[in-house]
Amino acid sequence: MTSKYPDALDPLQELAPGDAIEVFYRSRLVHRGPVAETSPERGLVWILDTLSGCRCLIDTAEVDVVRLPVHYREVRTLDTWRRPTGPRGSRF
Repeated sequence: MTSKYPDALDPLQELAPGDAIEVFYRSRLVHRGPVAETSPERGLVWILDTLSGCRCLIDTAEVDVVRLPVHYREVRTLDTWRRPTGPRGSRF
């Protein structure tokens, strides 16, 4: 797939477990999260999607994959976005 993103990875370039990536399909962000497993010979990558909270299989031939900078490697999960609560469930 021809990429519109300057930082998009070559589909054959290896990703390593722990790399934080964003996945775009038809110019829309569809997945974001750390790489869990890779199968470079098949062009497949498993990620822990922080947008949906699910584990997702990505076919790198069908999408644009952008590696996030190192300071994004610790990608927040849905549970870490919750506000801390005070006593008795109050938000203060």
